[in-house]
Amino acid sequence: EDDSVYTMLPDKKYDGRAFNVIVSEGWTVDTLDQIWVEQATGDVVLDSVYERNRAVEERFDVVITPRTVVYGDLADTVRREIQAGDMNADLIAHSPVELAPLAAEKMFIDINELPYADMSQPWYVQSVNNELEIADKQYMFLTDLGFVFTSAVNIMMYNRDMAADLSLPDIQQTALDGKWTLDLFGEFMKNTSADLNGDSNMDAKDQYGIAVLWNEMTDTIPYSLGQKITEKDENGRPVLALGSEKMGNIITRLNDIFYNSGNCYICTTAKGDTWKTQQEMFRDGQTLFCILNIASITKRLRDMEDDYAALPMPKYDESQEKYYTGTSIQSSAVFAVPTTVPDKEFASVIIEALSAEGSERVLPAYIETGVKVKFSNDEKSKEIYDLILDGRIIDFGAVYDSDGMYLLFRRLMEKGSIDFASEYAASEESTIKKYEEIYNQYLE
Repeated sequence: EDDSVYTMLPDKKYDGRAFNVIVSEGWTVDTLDQIWVEQATGDVVLDSVYERNRAVEERFDVVITPRTVVYGDLADTVRREIQAGDMNADLIAHSPVELAPLAAEKMFIDINELPYADMSQPWYVQSVNNELEIADKQYMFLTDLGFVFTSAVNIMMYNRDMAADLSLPDIQQTALDGKWTLDLFGEFMKNTSADLNGDSNMDAKDQYGIAVLWNEMTDTIPYSLGQKITEKDENGRPVLALGSEKMGNIITRLNDIFYNSGNCYICTTAKGDTWKTQQEMFRDGQTLFCILNIASITKRLRDMEDDYAALPMPKYDESQEKYYTGTSIQSSAVFAVPTTVPDKEFASVIIEALSAEGSERVLPAYIETGVKVKFSNDEKSKEIYDLILDGRIIDFGAVYDSDGMYLLFRRLMEKGSIDFASEYAASEESTIKKYEEIYNQYLE
């Protein structure tokens, strides 16, 4: 067991003190599970959480003590209690979208004020933390303390048996070689559709390259292609970056692949599809590819008979430096420490210890069992997941404007429209104004 984390932390005992964590309940991703598990049951992932907690509890003589609040009520509850000065919590775990307004109102402690927070440690997901820092202040942060953020990242799966039938190469190897691109994705989609039941009518019972529903699992496609909503200027100010020529190209190329090729099944409620349809079509061997978040793999693909494998989302082209992995924003969770925290040092010690143990125990268990259902011994898949997790990304525009410019891509793709320029122009001014206001809140 790796004890190196503890050498950086004080060797203290806290006499059974409670480490209080507020988490949400009643959401598709149960964020309580990543914080607290009552007892070991033989479930590898939950047992890893239990063991992480026991290790930290014994080391520091503390008791991890969760309190759950209904997902939709958590932000208001936290705001009310902090304002009233009676919030008793050392840590809050919740969706970044829900916590963002509170962060801008400075309800949380800047992580730079936590004495043991060390961003150079491997359990800090730096690509995400960079985006959560605005004007040198960071009120929300991500460590590998839990698995919920990772469970919500969007990746691609492919059907290995169908790929072999189509004489395609080993796409995982292509990805590891840095060559998995949008062009190749379009190329591999060709000639995949087939009228399986011979009724001359292409519907959800037939075969395609992919089935898609335009939802939070596909919202992050532009990120994967290296196009973010905002980029930071030299002052740490998030500046709208979506109005690029590249974004116009992305929309046009994806419309070709998804609408004009005839090799994609577009899920719509009008056809009676639900958000599960695309995953179930993949499970049943009807599509070559599937875009889904990691949490859906175990939920939806357990009964899949064909062999399948994971891929990062493709790059825009080979010159893109790495693969980027966006997250289903409402289903992910980040962390915050309320300004009312009774003791910054205590909170910081336990957060670091839980994060270090989480990165040692919980995430590996989650990836090994939760994700590599069929190919846990596959060395290549392990490397693929390292690529995927190394590219985890979030964006200021998604966190603070999840119902605005962030949805522009979805709105265009739902309509099969390539009229990006006018759609963008319609909300450019109001969006810039909104981002300015949030930045100014940080500066105040």
